Amino acid sequence: MTAIVLGFLLRGRQRNDFTRASIVFYISVIAWILVEMAVFSLRSPVAIKLMINLKQAAIAWNAVALLYMILEFYHRKNRLPLWAKVVVLGIPAATTVMAVLSPAFDFLTAGYTPVQTAPIVEALYTGTPWFFVNMAFCQVVISL
Repeated sequence: MTAIVLGFLLRGRQRNDFTRASIVFYISVIAWILVEMAVFSLRSPVAIKLMINLKQAAIAWNAVALLYMILEFYHRKNRLPLWAKVVVLGIPAATTVMAVLSPAFDFLTAGYTPVQTAPIVEALYTGTPWFFVNMAFCQVVISL
């Protein structure tokens, strides 16, 4: 469904700021879905851990894209102060860097233990403090 809506938005000839914001949002949703599919299709514990951490980054960017779309709808994007823009873009950027470095360091998930990899992936992991900062950030941004 998301791909169909994105296809209609990309096919349209009249693109205003809200349409561009909607395209960014739908692309972020598709990225989240692709990462989630990768989690369930992989069998290597290291690759699964990387994808679970990338899922956290995708969730954060999805929240930012939703906020961007809402701000465009209400014509409030330019009224956001600089410190708010830094926070809104900085936390997902830091989460993405930590997710990419996750095979070497435990920035987002500590104590990762795969329980089952077939037929469905199940894993136990403990969140680090940044994991909870990222989740709190997403909840606050989505609730705005």
